[in-house]
Amino acid sequence: MEERRERGLKQLPDGRWQFSWCEDGKYHRHIVPTKQEARAYLESIRTRIRKARFLEPGKEV
Repeated sequence: MEERRERGLKQLPDGRWQFSWCEDGKYHRHIVPTKQEARAYLESIRTRIRKARFLEPGKEV
C-alpha cells in the first residue's frame, strides 16, 4: 500500500527530504537529511505563523 503524502514534505531522489511553506505570499523551500527533521522544522514554522496571525499587527513572535 502506498504511503500517504504529507502536505509540505517531499522526498528527493537522493533520499533527502524537502519541506516547503508559504509565508507573506512567498514560497520557501529547505532540504534536510531526514523526514523527522523535515517534519519538526515544518511544524515549528507552522506554529510560528499561526501565533503571528493572532498578535497585533507589527508585533513579532
